[in-house]
Amino acid sequence: MKSLAVCFAVAFSAALFLDVRAASDGGSSPCGCDVVRRAFDDYRRITPGIKRKVVEQYFKYDGGLHFPNRGVYVYPECDYIKLVVEYAPAPSRGRGMTSADDAVRGVSKLYIEYPTRD
Repeated sequence: MKSLAVCFAVAFSAALFLDVRAASDGGSSPCGCDVVRRAFDDYRRITPGIKRKVVEQYFKYDGGLHFPNRGVYVYPECDYIKLVVEYAPAPSRGRGMTSADDAVRGVSKLYIEYPTRD
C-alpha cells in the first residue's frame, strides 16, 4: 500500500511538472506578453515603401514635437512600446508638413521608453 502511494505521488508530481513546462513553452502566457506579441506582429507590417497612413493604422504618434520626415510612434495598447519611422516626402505633399502618402524610408527596432506627455 505504501509503495502504491509513493508511485501515485511520483506520477502526480511528474504530471504537474510537465504541465508547468508546457505553459512556459508558449502554451499560455501572461497578458503583458500578449500585448508585446501583437506589437511585434504589427511592427512586422511596417516596411520601407509603405505609406504613412498604413503606419498610423497600427501605431499612433507619441506626444512632443512632430517633424515632417521623422515620427516617433507608440503602440496603442501600451504607450511604453515605441518605434521611430523615417519618411520620404510624397510628391503630392505640396506645402503641407506631412502627407498620408509619405513613404516609409526606414524603421527603428521596437523599444521601451516612458511615453512623452504634452
